[in-house]
Amino acid sequence: MKEPWELHGYQKELAQPALEGLNTLVCAPTNSGKTYVAIELAKHLLEQSANKKVVFFAMTLALVDQQHKRLTKHLDQFGCEKVTGEIKVLKKMPLKMIIENCRIIVMTPQLMCDAFEQSKVDEVDISEFCLFVFDECHHCIKRKTYNKIMRYYHKKKEGGVHVPQILGLTASVGVGDASLKYLEEGKQQALKHIINLCGNLDIQKLKTVTDPVNVAELKKRVPFKHQELVKVGKRNMDAEFPTALGAIMNQIEALLVEHAKSESSSIADLFTKGKVKDHGSFHYEQWLKEILDIVATYAVVENRAIFLAFCSYLKKLNRALMLYTDALATNAFDFLQEFCEKQTLEISSEEKRLKSIIEGHLPILKQHIDKDVNPKLAGLKNLLIDAFKSNADSRGMVFARTRALAEALKNWLEEQQELDAYGLCPSVLIGKERKPGSRGMTGKEQTFILDMLRKGNCKILLATSVAQEGLDIPELDLIVRYDQVGSEISMIQERGRVRKEGGSAKLLTEGGSQIIHRERLNLAKEQLMYSAIQDIQYKSDDWFMGEVEVAQKIDIEVAKVEAQKNEEKYRQLLASPIYEIRCFSCNQFVCESTALRTNAGNQHIVIDKTIYDRMNVEKHHDEGLFVSAGFTKMSKIHCYCNINWGIEIEVDGCVFPVLKIKEQVFVLVNKETGVKRRIPNKWDKVPFLILPNDKEG
Repeated sequence: MKEPWELHGYQKELAQPALEGLNTLVCAPTNSGKTYVAIELAKHLLEQSANKKVVFFAMTLALVDQQHKRLTKHLDQFGCEKVTGEIKVLKKMPLKMIIENCRIIVMTPQLMCDAFEQSKVDEVDISEFCLFVFDECHHCIKRKTYNKIMRYYHKKKEGGVHVPQILGLTASVGVGDASLKYLEEGKQQALKHIINLCGNLDIQKLKTVTDPVNVAELKKRVPFKHQELVKVGKRNMDAEFPTALGAIMNQIEALLVEHAKSESSSIADLFTKGKVKDHGSFHYEQWLKEILDIVATYAVVENRAIFLAFCSYLKKLNRALMLYTDALATNAFDFLQEFCEKQTLEISSEEKRLKSIIEGHLPILKQHIDKDVNPKLAGLKNLLIDAFKSNADSRGMVFARTRALAEALKNWLEEQQELDAYGLCPSVLIGKERKPGSRGMTGKEQTFILDMLRKGNCKILLATSVAQEGLDIPELDLIVRYDQVGSEISMIQERGRVRKEGGSAKLLTEGGSQIIHRERLNLAKEQLMYSAIQDIQYKSDDWFMGEVEVAQKIDIEVAKVEAQKNEEKYRQLLASPIYEIRCFSCNQFVCESTALRTNAGNQHIVIDKTIYDRMNVEKHHDEGLFVSAGFTKMSKIHCYCNINWGIEIEVDGCVFPVLKIKEQVFVLVNKETGVKRRIPNKWDKVPFLILPNDKEG
């Protein structure tokens, strides 16, 4: 049975332009009930048109589940379907068939992108829809999935096809690349960013709450959540453990330098021009990536695997040092020990050498494990004690920058006897993406953890950025950002996870750190965003529509130029040489470029069946999962040297390998000249033409 709802005064104000038929971007604080504006509009449009459908887009699996439950609760009379890549029962069905049986679809955007690129038989007809709702619509920029959908929308609209009404929802439109050096210049840059966003979404009205009575009501119902800066002492990086860990890195770096000098001046330049010195940072890992980019081009085949091994081991050591900085020496030690234990006998002689260096230092590292409590951990414990002393039924969320740190924090909290009385039962929430050493979480697992938090079976959640946006947990009254800062949008979103009245948001960080400086910049950008929005609203509707139209014309011209470049590139690629795709590590031949095909415009399959003579196939833990319209995930594929090449999928009853494009996985070799080049990070950047799967080369 559907449940009735009544919009508050400020929600009615936000909904009014959309109910009048205007494409509307609603910008209002987190927890202000923007979804109910969407529900009101969806009901209005579905009652007006008996055969039209509504699509509600959400960026994450957890958000799809949350919004599906809410829409079903209030609009079940129309039939509401949840569509994600994890729904097994839908794995054989194209999206066109799924939406025939319901009028409201809640889905991740990539599925719609894939559906728009299907063959004419299976292509989804955009004119079937009366409304597209983009949750967290600030993502509709550049080449992100939301914007790909809107590019298709604009193309169809220009061709005279009926297109759906657009409703964008966000708490933070952001300021893009606006500079804070000069205030007026920065405001103009922020304004341009917002206008461009509105142009992408074909917005006719940017709506915030402006009526004084409604503003007062909004402030009463959704009070502004100030964020408290909690400074703690600095971690002792001169202690014996981090010093010993740094010594291992220095030793391996010295060996890497020797290899670089004997290999190529281009590689050696990365050292002579000065490397990033700050071990234990993401900047250091960027430097390692730069090395591998150069190696792919200049290093001889036999040595590429050596450089790959060096960089891989240095990255692990760097992550261990990051764990020491943020957690405990024992976390860093366990991380390294587990890494060494996972290295099999099949590893190369160079990897065995590097592994032996680390293993040789493990006893020394173990001796140096200190008993000192990390000041950040002590600060976190104090925050939790204060919160749960005042309210034993509190709920908290701690944002950590890596999965390993989230796990380390969870384990540490479980060991704290002082917290036992509060029954925290800490849990971890991470994204679905599979990474080395972590299989990620399915949408079902994420939903289960979030339900535990809502019910109080878990009172503290250690989360990565997957929990940043949109999650609605009314009981949540404490947010802690654990020594991490992102953009002004992520700051607003994370702070906005606090739902309960009287709740608080904290930024826990070392005094005098760069984190504090970046946070101040974000706060200034937030004010710049509000100022730019206010400037837009002071202008007339005609001015706004004129600026949006100009932005759209510029975007159309840019798209035309891109199309011309793509057409020229297509002609060039038609005459391009054949390339051999080879394993980055061992130089094993994989396939020729002519053996690649695109499936649904997204997956790149290999039609040369002899590839099975050159690779291993391993059962995938997600075997049988529906990933997108028209294919099913089957197995993992590996080179004989254990480099992961990608996955195996089933398409229309046929099984194909799918190669993942990654610089440290494959290298390209011109078949005619023998000249090698590194593979780009996107398939549309490769120097050869890849035909669709339904065409012959």
